[in-house]
Amino acid sequence: MNHEEFVINDIAGRCVDYPKEKINRTLMLSSLPLGSLQVLEIVHEIETRFGIDVDENSLLELKSVGDLVDLVPDDR
Repeated sequence: MNHEEFVINDIAGRCVDYPKEKINRTLMLSSLPLGSLQVLEIVHEIETRFGIDVDENSLLELKSVGDLVDLVPDDR
């Protein structure tokens, strides 16, 4: 499973009433039934799964699913 699939599956698991097929890179996080704590939990899962540390400043820039996906370097 690549990092984009991982992020989408994580989001789909947290948004059980939201159709998984509608979750893509361009989807704004604000349109999902996620609170800020859940977004932080997703970031933590990404850090743990891919062995990375996300800079706290970049958390303020997370607007879309693609922004979450892009937290993972391409070489992971």
